[in-house]
Amino acid sequence: MKVSTPKTKNNDYLKVIGVGDGTATIVNRLCQEGFNGVTFAMGHADSQALDDGTKIALIIADLGDETGTDAAPAIASTYKDLGILTIGLVNIPFNFQGFDKIAQVWEGVEVMAQCVDALIVIDNQLLYKTHPKLTIHDAFDKADETRYLIAKNLLEIILSDGVVRYGFNIMKKTLKDGGATIIGISYGKGEYGTIKAIENALQSTFVNCNDVYKAKRLLINLTFGTKEIVLSPVIIDYIHDDVKSKMDKSLKFTWGVNTNPEVGKRIKVTILAAGFDIKDLAPSSIKRYYKKHLRMKQIETLIEELRNSEKPEEVFFPWEDVFASMMKSPEKVSLSSKTCPDCGERLVQLYFSSPDWTWRELCGRAGDMLICPKCHEQKDFFLRIMN
Repeated sequence: MKVSTPKTKNNDYLKVIGVGDGTATIVNRLCQEGFNGVTFAMGHADSQALDDGTKIALIIADLGDETGTDAAPAIASTYKDLGILTIGLVNIPFNFQGFDKIAQVWEGVEVMAQCVDALIVIDNQLLYKTHPKLTIHDAFDKADETRYLIAKNLLEIILSDGVVRYGFNIMKKTLKDGGATIIGISYGKGEYGTIKAIENALQSTFVNCNDVYKAKRLLINLTFGTKEIVLSPVIIDYIHDDVKSKMDKSLKFTWGVNTNPEVGKRIKVTILAAGFDIKDLAPSSIKRYYKKHLRMKQIETLIEELRNSEKPEEVFFPWEDVFASMMKSPEKVSLSSKTCPDCGERLVQLYFSSPDWTWRELCGRAGDMLICPKCHEQKDFFLRIMN
């Protein structure tokens, strides 16, 4: 399905592509906003779409389903390879959807991060911080609403004619090869309210990141309801003297102002912080899991290295059965608290219970094998009393 805005001379300046069934409503809502200079599409990246004057592509992806996980990185790579500023917007499932779902999506996030200039990651679970009474029935609507508002906010900044003009060049300066990106939005009124809103926006990110100043680039946008509202010198001084003073000297900082009648008498503050490592933005459940467990790619690499290493004295050991068990049950492969006595590397611990053919034949009960990922050798093996 493809949806498009009416044709204008600037119609191909920016493209918004929804990938995955869950993004259709969001894309259609954005289309109805009547943005000038934007083309909207669903999972669409044909040659005609790529042969125009597109400068920016915003890809809203659902990475939990097969369509989004497979298609979104491919579409993103196509745009990025053409030199188009490519921004991804993805979300992490709620905790109640289960860790398996979260882990599946996160693998897609890591792939997607390699295919875009900047990837904005929203952790749905953090919506409970601002909506503690959110029901499961309403949770998904709220998650879609959040993605819609963030996408809308990005389009307004990119397309606006600001007092301190942004446009394509400023957005490119912040997000080109920007890596993992976080966004924060807040509202204020008057001098004190605006300063408070800036503080809130710097802390109101939708990811588990406790220090926005770890970013390599920071953009602060102030949106006024009308051009008649005067930007106070007090606010300007606060941005330069207080906010910049907390930054690392190497952090690239940009700020500016634009107008939007929808804001009314308030001032909307939007921050974009780019340059994070994608691992820094992982949800808490993933961070806890990966502190101990190995990811499938790490397991596959370890297996390949173990298979290729020379073990003449262990020629009769059923390594292939061990490898098959590792691939079948990756949750049983984790980092041990022990280190290798030879090289000091942290050992990988393989736990197998008696139903596994290998261990049933060897000892008939549960056991743990400790392998050094650097020496590629078994360093220890011990039986468990249970079973």
